[in-house]
Order: sequence, then structure tokens, then C-alpha cells
Amino acid sequence: MLDRAVDALLDALLVAVAVLAALALAPEPVRRSVGGAGPDRTELDAAIDRLAVAEPRAATAYERTQFPHWVEITMGCDTRCTVLDRQRSPAGWLSAYDGYVATRAGELEIDHVVPLAEAWVSGASTWTLARRRAFANDLRGAELLAVSSWSNRAKGAADPATWRPPDPRWWCAYADAWVSVKVRWTLTADPAEVDALHDMAERC
Repeated sequence: MLDRAVDALLDALLVAVAVLAALALAPEPVRRSVGGAGPDRTELDAAIDRLAVAEPRAATAYERTQFPHWVEITMGCDTRCTVLDRQRSPAGWLSAYDGYVATRAGELEIDHVVPLAEAWVSGASTWTLARRRAFANDLRGAELLAVSSWSNRAKGAADPATWRPPDPRWWCAYADAWVSVKVRWTLTADPAEVDALHDMAERC
């Protein structure tokens, strides 16, 4: 019985180490927000209110090939590899959306926080191919995050009005990251999206 209790405690400590180490390497909006704490709600609400509000629109249909991604960053390591490297801890990778700690890179996918299809109808359809490539491979902002495959697939191309991280503790961080990306790339937001972002900001 004691051995099992010790093993359970060690497992919990390893998960905690993974969480802290992964957060240290995660994008700023995610790093500063965990367990309900994070950016000041008033500041986040103000940032949300500064988003340009417009209905989704694009002159042509979205195609993923319009956003060339996973370009080589260093010799033998592309964008995906770089994101995995910066989020890896001794215990594995923290999937922020659901709190899962992966021990194999194959359990993860790289999520575009603002999905490419969402970006397309929020302003990116008017961009040059070079700008769309830069967006799809943006390592300086909050756009790229390694998360569990199942949470990434559940999200798909949804915006906050129709999908949120299954772990509510990450809603504040997710809203912060979403707004950060939209502001950084001058993308619009629709009214339902803005309402959902304010609702998630209540978790801050």
C-alpha cells in the first residue's frame, strides 16, 4: 500500500515538473496563464474590445495549400520539430488544452491556435503567399502549440464560439493566445467569437 502511494506521489511530481517545464517554453500568453490564473481580466477584455469586428468573408474558397507550413528552421528541423523541442520537458510534453502529458511525440499535433481556415476568412485571403507562409510558421507569437492529437482534431477549424479547450482552466490562456494572434496579424473577429472570448476571459 505504501509503495503504491509513493509511486502515485512520484507520478504526480513528474506531471508537475512536465507542466512547469512546458509552460516555461510555451508562448507568452499560455506561459502566464495556468489553473485559472493569468492575464488580468480587465486587460484581456479591453484587448478583445479592440479587435476589428466583421463577419467572416473571403473572395475565394480556403485551401490548406494556400498556407505553406512546416518550413525548415534549422538543418534537419522544421517548424513542427522546433515547436516540439521548445515544449519538451524531461517528463514529456504538456497538452495545454486538456492537461494530458504525452511521453511520445507521435501523440501530439501542432495546433494553429487561430486555424488557417479561420485566418483565411478573417483577412488572410487578401495576403500574399509569403505572408501566409510566415503566419503558418510563426514561432514568435502564440500561434503554434503542441497539443494532444485528439484535442487538435476535435477543435478542427472552429473558433471560440463553437470550440473551447476541454479543460476550463485553460480558457483564459486560450482566449489570451487567440486575441494575441489576431492582433499580431491584424485579423478580424465576428460578433459571436467576441462574445465567446469575453466569456472565457471570466476565467482569468
